[in-house]
Amino acid sequence: MVELYRYNSDEPEKVKKYKKEISKALNPILQKEDTEFELYFLAFDLIYVDNISLDPATESKIVGKHKKIREALKQDDDYNDWIWEDSVYMERRYESGVLLDMMGYFKGKGSKAELSNSVSGFKDGRLKLFAALSLVRRNEKVDAKEFQLIAADDAVRNMLYDGLEELNKINLFPKKFLNQEDLARSSMVKWLVYPTELGKMPNEIELLEVKTIQYSDVGNADHYLWKFKSNDEYFKDKGWMFGMSGPYIENELPTTNAQGYTFSAFEKLEEKSVDEHFNFIINLIDENYTSPAESDTIIIPLVSYWSVGDTYKYSIKKEKKKWKQGTLTEVDTSSFEASFSVIDSTATRYRIKWVYETDLEGDFSIPEEMLSKFAKYELNEVIYATSEVGDFIEIENWKEIADIMSSMFDDMVEVMGEGDDKLKKDLAKTIEPLRVAYSSKFGIEQIVMKELHYLHFPFGIEYVYGDTATYQDELPNMFGGDPIKGDVKLYIENIDTDNGLFTLKQEMDLNESDTKKMLLDFFKEIGRKDMDVEKLMKESEISITDRNRYELYYGPGVPNKIEVLRETLMNFEGESGRTTERLQMRLIRE
Repeated sequence: MVELYRYNSDEPEKVKKYKKEISKALNPILQKEDTEFELYFLAFDLIYVDNISLDPATESKIVGKHKKIREALKQDDDYNDWIWEDSVYMERRYESGVLLDMMGYFKGKGSKAELSNSVSGFKDGRLKLFAALSLVRRNEKVDAKEFQLIAADDAVRNMLYDGLEELNKINLFPKKFLNQEDLARSSMVKWLVYPTELGKMPNEIELLEVKTIQYSDVGNADHYLWKFKSNDEYFKDKGWMFGMSGPYIENELPTTNAQGYTFSAFEKLEEKSVDEHFNFIINLIDENYTSPAESDTIIIPLVSYWSVGDTYKYSIKKEKKKWKQGTLTEVDTSSFEASFSVIDSTATRYRIKWVYETDLEGDFSIPEEMLSKFAKYELNEVIYATSEVGDFIEIENWKEIADIMSSMFDDMVEVMGEGDDKLKKDLAKTIEPLRVAYSSKFGIEQIVMKELHYLHFPFGIEYVYGDTATYQDELPNMFGGDPIKGDVKLYIENIDTDNGLFTLKQEMDLNESDTKKMLLDFFKEIGRKDMDVEKLMKESEISITDRNRYELYYGPGVPNKIEVLRETLMNFEGESGRTTERLQMRLIRE
C-alpha cells in the first residue's frame, strides 16, 4: 500500500497505465467490512487523479460506511467546546472527511443523498464543508444558508474560500465574509487548532490592529495582530495571548495566502507591547524560514521549539511480512501508543520522557496464553536527551532498561521452557543475540529504540527546497561487526505553508558487501558454523533498501506522521526470499 501511495504521489501518470489492474485489485477489498481505513485514503488519493475506477457496489459500500459514521457522530451547537478532547470523535471525524471527499467523485444517487444529508445534518463546520464541496464538485445545488453556516466557522472559512476557488465557484462564497479581516481571522484560528499548537478553538479572539509594511518586492502587505484566550487547563492562566496572521499582499486582497507567517508564541499579551510582540514573531520566523516572496530559494531549518510540559502522543503501527519463493509465508502486525514529554530544558539540551508499550507477542514471539506472566514488562519508560535543536544525543537510563530486559529474557527461558531442559537450552541460544543487543548503551540506543531515531532524525538540519542531499551513512551492526554503509538521498517532497508542514523523503540503499558480512556475523552468533562463507559472499544476491517519509510541523518542530519501509530481497542457492518491515507513527489529536 505504501509503495502504491508513494508512486501515485510522485508519478501519477506512470501509475495510470495500471488503472485497470489497480481497480480490479482494490474494488473487492474496499467492499469488505473489515478493510483498514488507510485503504480508503489510498483509494481517495487514486480517484483524485483518475487512477482507479470504483464499481457501483464499492461506491454503495462506502456510502453505507459513511452513513454509519455520520449516525455515530454526536452533533450539537456547542461541538467546538468538547470535540477536541474526544479522541473517538476526532478519529471518526477524520474518516468522515475522507469519505465525504471521495463521494465528490462518485456518480450514484445514493452518494448524492448521503452528501445532502451530511450537509443538512452536520453541525460540525468541517464536515459540513467537505459534504458541500463534494456536491459543488458534482454540479449539485447547495442551499445558500449552508454556505453561510460554514463561512461563519472561523476554523473552516478559508477552506471554503480555497475549495470554491479551486472549483471556479467563488461566486458561491458568502459576501458577508468576503473581507480580509474575516479571512485573516480564519488563518489565525486555523493555525491555533493544529494539534501541535493550541489544539482547539480559542474561546475568545479579537483584532488588536493591522500593521502595514512596505516591501521592496511585493509592495504593501498587511499583518493582522490578534489577542486570544483559551480555557484549556495549560493556557487558561495566561489570559490574553498574542498572535499574528499574514502578511497579506495588498494588491492580492481579498486572499487567504498568509505567506507562511501566521504564528503565536503563546506569550501573555501583557508581557510586551504590541510592537515588541510583532517584532519578536517577525524576527523568529525570518531566522528560520525564507518566504517564496522574498527569495527563489526556500530554506527550512528544522529546529525544536519545545517547552517543559509539552506532551505529544503517537499511535505506532508495525508490520512485518515474509515471502518465500514468491509466496507470502508470514505476517506479523502490532500497534501501540507512546507519549513524548519534555521534562527539562536548558540552553544546550532537552530531557525527554518517552513512555511506550512493549509488544511482547509481536517483538518477542511470546505465546498469547503466556502473556499474563510477562505483564510487568509491558510498559517502559525511557529518559533521553536531545540537543537544543532537537537531534538525539543519548539515553540516560539505558542501564535500567538493560537490566529490565535481561530479567525478561531470563523469564522467557524459564516460562517458555518449563519442564524441558533441552528447550530451555535452545531458547537461551536463540535469545542470546537479543540479549547482547540489549546489554549495552550502544545496542539500546542504536538498535532497540529505533522509533526515537526516526522521531529525531530530521532535526538540526537546514533543508533547501529543490535540492537533493546525497551522502553515505553508516548503520550499526547489532552483532558487533563493522557498520553497514548505505547511500542516502534526502530531499523535501512538498511544503504546505498554510498548515506549517513540509514532507521530507529519505531513500537509502545499503551496501551489498557490508550486508553479507553482517549476515555472516549473525550466523556466527547463532552457531551456524556450517555456512560456506566464500559461496555466500560470491553467489548470493542481497538487496536492502529504505524508503522513508517524514511529515513535519516546522514551526514548533514536531513530527506529524512518519512512514518507514525497509525491503530486503535475498537469493541464495536457488531460494528467493523477500521481507518488508513497515513502521508508521502518527501524531494523535486530543
